[in-house]
Amino acid sequence: MNTIRTFIASALMALTCTSALADDYKYLTVDQNSGEVSFEVSNITKITFDATNMVLHLADGKTQQLPLAGLSRMFFAATSSGIAEVDATKSKIQFSDGMLRATVAPGENLTLYNMKGEQVFSSSETGTFDLKTLTKGVYIVKVGKETRKVINK
Repeated sequence: MNTIRTFIASALMALTCTSALADDYKYLTVDQNSGEVSFEVSNITKITFDATNMVLHLADGKTQQLPLAGLSRMFFAATSSGIAEVDATKSKIQFSDGMLRATVAPGENLTLYNMKGEQVFSSSETGTFDLKTLTKGVYIVKVGKETRKVINK
């Protein structure tokens, strides 16, 4: 009986400490087969599970379903990825509504990678490129020395 009480008390303390630590982080990062995806903790109101998915209930009333079959780990992080944030006003790369706009200087290349590290697009010209046909998800764009993460929704 004493062992059970000790176990329950330890479990409750661990949950309390984990909850307190999570408050220090801005992102919940989920590692899936298709790559790593981050969600702002402040936008998540609840996390539930059904038979096949982890369901994130978001502050705007929407839900995001993540298949449990492809889920390898999830963790809280201070940043959304290993790629630093950049000032978009000085950026050679701009992404919105499925369109990638990039300024490519002579001798530079624009390269787009999926989260597996596979190159899915390349160009040596400045232009606007339609990404709407690519699979939805996170991509890494590199132009010269600048690297950005973009999300194709």
